[in-house]
Amino acid sequence: HYRALHAYRVTRRLNLDDLRPDARDTVARTDDLALSFPGRRDAAAEVAADPSTWPFLERNAVDEKLTADERVRAAYPEFALWLDLCTTRNSLRHGKWETVVGTGQRIAERATAATMRAEALNVAAYAHWQLGRSEAALRLLDRALATHPVQAHAVNAALIAAESGCHAALPYLGRVMQLTTQPRVRRGALEHAIGLWLASGGREYPSVLASMVRGEL
Repeated sequence: HYRALHAYRVTRRLNLDDLRPDARDTVARTDDLALSFPGRRDAAAEVAADPSTWPFLERNAVDEKLTADERVRAAYPEFALWLDLCTTRNSLRHGKWETVVGTGQRIAERATAATMRAEALNVAAYAHWQLGRSEAALRLLDRALATHPVQAHAVNAALIAAESGCHAALPYLGRVMQLTTQPRVRRGALEHAIGLWLASGGREYPSVLASMVRGEL
């Protein structure tokens, strides 16, 4: 059963006879909702109840083709919040910044999964930044990094903080180096940090930068 599920996640090919009856129905419903289809469709309760199926539905959720009726939203609030988070990407594409701020902060307050709370704070931060509210954006990114620290959120924070100068950005670039598993990203963060310091006049060698350099020696 579990080998069959793993194979499905990797290859999207599956022999339903290898699964337990309850899982067969969930996989079949997931496949149905993951395909391209006209109009909109409501998510089945079986899918809403199983977070492992949600990544397969992301494309249709982002395009707002996947919805949930009030019964499913009430029974599976985390799925409802995940759907709302997906729709913020469509709002971002259309420049609906205030909508994204409100939706992102609401999700961050209500979601139980740390990954979802952090991503909601991240998208709200981006919308704040688009509205010219860099300080508000950084506050939300600080919360995202405290909730579920990932490289992408540290990169976003570094880019926004750089608007205020070298010393504001360096701690975030140091965080990028701590969080990434990619040597290329580590080198890029360090090179960017050194470039910011040199552009600021290259005086008063910052301790944060010194630690970053030592970490790469």
